[in-house]
Amino acid sequence: PQFDAYLKAPFQSRENFFGSLNGNSDKKTILFAPGSPRGADDIKLIICRILKEAKEKNILPENVQFLISNHPQRPNALREFAGDKDFMIVSIGTRIKEIRKYTEISPEDSIQLANMLYYSDVLIWMANSICLDALVFDKPEIVMNFDGFENKPYWSSVRRFHDEDHMRAFLKTGAAKLANSPDQLITYIKEYLENPHVDREGRKKAVLQQLWKIDGKSGE
Repeated sequence: PQFDAYLKAPFQSRENFFGSLNGNSDKKTILFAPGSPRGADDIKLIICRILKEAKEKNILPENVQFLISNHPQRPNALREFAGDKDFMIVSIGTRIKEIRKYTEISPEDSIQLANMLYYSDVLIWMANSICLDALVFDKPEIVMNFDGFENKPYWSSVRRFHDEDHMRAFLKTGAAKLANSPDQLITYIKEYLENPHVDREGRKKAVLQQLWKIDGKSGE
C-alpha cells in the first residue's frame, strides 16, 4: 500500500529537489543504497571511492553525480565525501534505540525516498529492500555483490545476503544485474546509462512476482 502514493511522484521539481541536496539538476544521477549488513561500512566507503575514481578517469561520463542513501539502521556519515561536489549524502528515517524496530520512517521520509528514486537514473544496492521501491519507477538496478577489494569468506561476505530465498526469487526474474567485481559494476552502470530499457522485461516480471500490481489501489 505504501507504493500507492509513489504514483503521485515527483513531489518536487527537479531543480528544487537537487537544489535541496546541493546537487546538479542537469546531471545524471547514480543512487547507491548500501543496506544494513553489520560490518559493511568499509565496503560502502570503498564503493564510493570506486565510483569517484571511475569518473575522475573518464570511465564514467562527466555529467554524472552520486546520491548516497544511508540505511537508517546503519547511518554512516562518509565524511571523506562530505562537501564533494559529485556526492550527495542522505540519511532517511529516525533511529529509535528504545524499541526493537530501531527505525521510524515518516511520511516525509517516504516522499523524500520517492523523489530520490524518481530522479535517479541507476540504482546500486546491497541487501536492501529498496529494490522493490525502484520497481515502481522502472529504474535499472545493480546488486553490489562483492566486498570491495577483499575476497571475504562466504559467511562474512555480502554475497550471502543475496542468496536468501526471497532474494533468489527476485534475482531470477532478471530485474537486476549482479555485479561481482568493481569492473562489472562500472560496466553495468555505463550500459544502463546508455540504455535504461535494458532488462525492462525482467523488471516487469519482478513487479508481478513481488508487487502484483502498481495501480494505486493496493490500500483499497
